[in-house]
Amino acid sequence: MESEGKKLLLKADHLRSLQRWQQAIDMYQSALQLACPQEEVFCRIGQCYYSLGKFEEAIEYAHKAIGVQPDLAFAFHLSALSYFALGASKKAEELEKIALANSPENPLNHWLLAKIYNSKKGFFRKKYAKIALTYALQGLSFAPFHTLCLIEKNKALLTLGRKDELERGMVDVIQSAPDSTVAFEHLGDIYTAIGKPDKATPYFKEALKLNPSNRELIIKSKHSKWDNVIAGLVIAFSFAASQLLRACMGE
Repeated sequence: MESEGKKLLLKADHLRSLQRWQQAIDMYQSALQLACPQEEVFCRIGQCYYSLGKFEEAIEYAHKAIGVQPDLAFAFHLSALSYFALGASKKAEELEKIALANSPENPLNHWLLAKIYNSKKGFFRKKYAKIALTYALQGLSFAPFHTLCLIEKNKALLTLGRKDELERGMVDVIQSAPDSTVAFEHLGDIYTAIGKPDKATPYFKEALKLNPSNRELIIKSKHSKWDNVIAGLVIAFSFAASQLLRACMGE
């Protein structure tokens, strides 16, 4: 029975690698009947539900895993991710701090806390950005080329106005993941945020090549394109206005 369960787990893992989430879930459910490690299978089912955008179900299975193994860091991390996706950042922060306490050297735990703090806006956004930067740097101390931590580091630097460091950070992101949709999109986002849509567009296009069905990327690439058009029109209008003014002044 145990060897049969391992075979089912391998099949389910393969289906998950192919992003056939529901089929993987069904296979994992079958594996649960064959004395497989429950906490491990519960987490994998939760991951599949998360990938399907079914965050409540992901939380349910993460908590089932915690019920079996109360100090399982990844289960707390999965639950935190899901709560964050639902907009419950305070609950996500609480759970992720437990994950970090149980697995302090895992950069993913530092990354999510950095992401949570970077998402905080309002009057204290720079204070939150400093905390986000601290978490990102802690994650990078364990994995210097961790792309997600590098991205959150850059977001914090942007908020803090540390442009010189940000420029180096953008290079680091591309070097850490030269063929990554996430990296290209991040650079496009940064250039958009600092008012350079002409530089943002090529990165959004590169990201679209890797993920052509991503709606958000399609919208971003179109927006940056129109930003370029508008910027061009503003420059042209300003030039024409200055020429007219000079003509009126007899220059």
